[in-house]
Amino acid sequence: MGQLRHGPVGREPAPALAKIPELRDEFWKNVRVLGAEEELNQSLEKAGRVADFLQLAELMCTDALHRTESCGGHFRIEKRDVRG
Repeated sequence: MGQLRHGPVGREPAPALAKIPELRDEFWKNVRVLGAEEELNQSLEKAGRVADFLQLAELMCTDALHRTESCGGHFRIEKRDVRG
């Protein structure tokens, strides 16, 4: 996910958006939550955060895909001007 985050998400979000469901499936297939019912389970909290981050990443890529203009440091390839 870090490679997607620091890669071309802002410029070309479609490839990243296609990869997120694969990452989500891999996460749910391989997640291991240890601990007992009677105690605070930090592993469960962390797994929930990762699931939330995957959902947020998908939302951000969808937003970037539907953006029709450059926005700050995130410019669209098809919207760049002669200066780059």
